[in-house]
Amino acid sequence: MHDINFIHDHEVKEHDFLGCCKDCQASLNIIKPHFMSFAKRIKKYTQKMLAALEPDDLYRLYQLLDDLAHMNTGIHLSGLILNEPDIRRELPAICSYYSAFFSIHEEHLAKELLKSETPWETLNSFPLYPRYDALVRSQVEAVHTNPGSILAFIGCGSVPMSLILMNRLYGTRSIGLDSSVSALLTPSWQARLIMRY
Repeated sequence: MHDINFIHDHEVKEHDFLGCCKDCQASLNIIKPHFMSFAKRIKKYTQKMLAALEPDDLYRLYQLLDDLAHMNTGIHLSGLILNEPDIRRELPAICSYYSAFFSIHEEHLAKELLKSETPWETLNSFPLYPRYDALVRSQVEAVHTNPGSILAFIGCGSVPMSLILMNRLYGTRSIGLDSSVSALLTPSWQARLIMRY
């Protein structure tokens, strides 16, 4: 399912004083076509077309962006990628797609969880569950809370995964806030999801 198999060794040698390794420009040249191809592909979809996709098709479309976003590139190469003029020009479309994807994904996820007799098994089977799990674990490492603390998550979305997992994995109580109309239109989903977990 993954479209990119990329390894970048940030091997600093003769370019020590340039702040770059010998492979950064070559790596950028390898990575750039993937970004540009992804941007071209997603521009063919309207929000309505994305929402109409079956979840597997939506995840397949997202997978390339996920692969690109989670490459182990190092700070310098990441900067080269984000500042490359053609890629930089496409970033607003990519960010817009990313936001739309998560909004649609959370709606699919909420519906599946509410239908499920075994919601944790259903949640664990979702393609992005490992990302949510890793995010929550990194949040716990970054935020040192006192016992009995209540955390507030601003922008929790239709399915407040951080809240659900913080409670499930660490027993941390949380409150979710979201200004999104689509998130606010689904309070019964949130209430039922939180109560089930």
